[in-house]
Amino acid sequence: MDAPDLPRPQEVSRDPIEIRDEDAITVNEALTMASDLSFALGKSTLQRWARFWYERPGGAVRCVLVTTRAGNVYKLSRENFEAWVFDQKQNDKSREISRDLLRPPKTSPNLERPHETSPEAQENPSRIKELENENMQLKIDVGVRKQLLERVKEEIDGLRSMANNLLRENGSLQYQIRQLAAPAPKTEVEPEESPAVDNSAPTNETAAI
Repeated sequence: MDAPDLPRPQEVSRDPIEIRDEDAITVNEALTMASDLSFALGKSTLQRWARFWYERPGGAVRCVLVTTRAGNVYKLSRENFEAWVFDQKQNDKSREISRDLLRPPKTSPNLERPHETSPEAQENPSRIKELENENMQLKIDVGVRKQLLERVKEEIDGLRSMANNLLRENGSLQYQIRQLAAPAPKTEVEPEESPAVDNSAPTNETAAI
C-alpha cells in the first residue's frame, strides 16, 4: 500500500465535517485497530493518509483536525477507518492473485527427469517376465480361493438351515408324543349297596314252622 504523496491543494470552502465523540479515534488508536485487524500500517504513513483525508473531504475516511494543548491532532471516524482497512486488505489480496496468475507455473523437478529403471530390470528382462507370470498366477489362485470360500459358505448356510428345520420337526414330534402318552383321567366308581341282612333272633312263629 502506497501512502498518498500529492501536492497540497488550494484552500477551498467546504462544509464542516463532524465526527461523533464515540466514533472519533486518534492516529494511535487507528494504528492499534489496524494491528488487531492484521493490517500492517506505519504511523508516518497513517499521518500522511490522515492529512490526505482532511484536505480532501468526501474521501474514504472522515477526518478532522483538533487543536489540543499538545498541539494539532487528527481525529478519524472509527467506522470509516475500519471499512477502509477491509478495502485495503481486499485490494492487497487481488494484487497477490494477479501476480500469481502472471507467474509461469512451476514444474516439478521429478517430471523433468526421465523415467529411471533399475539396472537389474535392464539386465534381466526374463526375470521381469517371470515375476509378471508369478503375479498373474497368484491373482488366479486368489480368485479360485474366493470362489471356493463362497461355495463352502453356501453349503454351511444350507446345513444350518436343514439343522434348524430338523430341530423344529423334532420339537413338534416330541410334543405329539407327550400328548399321546398322557394317561386318561380316572373316574371314581360308587360301591354297590348290598342287601340288608336281618340277623335278629327268629320269632316264635318262625320257630314253630
